[in-house]
Amino acid sequence: EGEGSHSGNLLSPEFMKPNNLYVNGQLVTNLVIPEGVTSVSDAAFMGFAGIKSVSFPSSVTHIGTQSFRHSKIESVRIPSTVKSIGDGAFEGCSYLSSLNIDEGVSEIGKAAFADCLDLKKVSIPASAKNIQDFAFRWCNSIEELTIADGIESIGEWAFHRCEKLESVSVPSSVKSIDRNAFNACKELKNVCYRALNGDYRLN
Repeated sequence: EGEGSHSGNLLSPEFMKPNNLYVNGQLVTNLVIPEGVTSVSDAAFMGFAGIKSVSFPSSVTHIGTQSFRHSKIESVRIPSTVKSIGDGAFEGCSYLSSLNIDEGVSEIGKAAFADCLDLKKVSIPASAKNIQDFAFRWCNSIEELTIADGIESIGEWAFHRCEKLESVSVPSSVKSIDRNAFNACKELKNVCYRALNGDYRLN
């Protein structure tokens, strides 16, 4: 087991077996996308049980739709060079407990991190502008949520059933919050909207 990096076609039969990735006969647990790759294809590693972490080079600008959906990734850092994260890219990664999204990422797709049941802390950079529909739905372990000043909208059902979330601070840059954005957040007791003419609190 271990780290894997290869400049060839990672999706060729030589490297792949059902729901896992092998290099030189070894199961890849720490996936290192090689420099020069610009995009991770749709569903490229969907359901891969062996991969525990993934590292992206500066050349990657797009992570495709459902590219890591239902894999067993435990940690991931999205570098600033990645500009878009596709719909459902990490949906259902129920072991994902460490997530870092760097300032510079401009698009986080619908349900990109939905159903990540172990995720406890989320910080959304200002560069993302919009939190898409269902983005963090059913992330029912989130306890700390940071929405950067610069975010303009929060989509419908974006944080549905984030059941351990107790408080949210919404920056003045947010112009719209769609229906059910915080639906069924059972522990949510305090919402602070930092408006330009003063803070408003809903308790």
